[in-house]
Amino acid sequence: MGWKKRVFILEDDEQTINLYRDIFKELEISIFVARDIRSAVKAIRKIKSDLMILDLNLPDGSGLKILEKSRELGIGTPSIIVSGIFNQELVGLSRELGAVCSISKPFSTQTFIKIVKTILEIKKLVLTDKEKCQFVYLESSQDGSTKYVAFDEGRAIEFASLNEERRKRHTICLSSQYGCRMGCQFCVTGTKLNHNVSNIHYKDMLAKISIAQLYYGYEYKRKEIIFAGEGEPSLNISNILKLIEKLGNEFEFRMSTVGLIKTLPKITENLAHVLKELQISIHFPIDKLRSFHIAIAKSNPLKDILNLAEKFANKSGKNVLLNYTIFKGINDSLDLAEKLAKLAKGNPFIVKLSKANPHEIYHPVMDTEMNKFEEVIKNFEVKTKKFKSRSQGTSSVCGHMAAEIEGNQNAIKP
Repeated sequence: MGWKKRVFILEDDEQTINLYRDIFKELEISIFVARDIRSAVKAIRKIKSDLMILDLNLPDGSGLKILEKSRELGIGTPSIIVSGIFNQELVGLSRELGAVCSISKPFSTQTFIKIVKTILEIKKLVLTDKEKCQFVYLESSQDGSTKYVAFDEGRAIEFASLNEERRKRHTICLSSQYGCRMGCQFCVTGTKLNHNVSNIHYKDMLAKISIAQLYYGYEYKRKEIIFAGEGEPSLNISNILKLIEKLGNEFEFRMSTVGLIKTLPKITENLAHVLKELQISIHFPIDKLRSFHIAIAKSNPLKDILNLAEKFANKSGKNVLLNYTIFKGINDSLDLAEKLAKLAKGNPFIVKLSKANPHEIYHPVMDTEMNKFEEVIKNFEVKTKKFKSRSQGTSSVCGHMAAEIEGNQNAIKP
């Protein structure tokens, strides 16, 4: 990297210390290691560092004490909190005490290095025009994906970033709203973040893209954004259109919607020739069953949704994907597979099958069960594709991380 920097490390686990030694040796950065709070308190008074990496759980206390002490002494060194045990209170306190970000163990070495380089190079993250986002909590996975929670004026919001080697593309999954009111019972966002729902401004969406670029970088020229995070994107079309206008041809765009009769025409009118792909989350091929698990489905019948989806397909010239997450014992019967196939047959649709992320009564099926379900659909000459979940080893359920953090509002102060 060409500079002589020093990193202060508070860590008692020898395996993690050795990992840090290897990382910073390669980066040509010197390190000082304290293995307990007592020696760390003494050291920060004498040793000048460019970055502090603090473990939370030490035999004689918490790494947060070093953040507190640094503040008392007027030390403004950027700090990263690293721990295998995080909850909403700890994340909130880390943020309140001035940490730049919190990283959950185990973490991707590649992502960790990018974060360290970013902080050492720019010292301060400029995340929005008004610098409203000043703290990021993230979980990284060895499969090349990273999931983030950033804060907009105290509101926790998720987004994700991943490099797809097979397709040679970089994908950012953006949230369009703070929370969601669609009432999907199998979704953490729909069950735990369904209050005080509001639209995310396009400038704050741009900020999330900046975070992903700073912390993660782009390994491939092909880049895409999919509006499939928290919230219903079709209810925030105006900000999405402004975001697309700002980004120009830099990204390709995809969208996943629950399917609303009042907003699908807007998607067709404004985005038919912009979106590379439109996905509609069906999940249940019968209105009665769908309405039981998705509250908004009661006023949005499948017949009307699919008619509007066909209009999008005709105008865009692209097939619409019908998302179907298979939940064990709920919508996984071969009879329902046949009904799903009949909905799609003869129409410009592709059935996209996904395994469930565990949440309350909703659990994934085995691969063999998923294959049998898919085979029934294929027998009707309907095209299918399977979605392989990424972010294994992270809180991969949409909304899970933000819900955990927002679970204790007193712990998170703007």
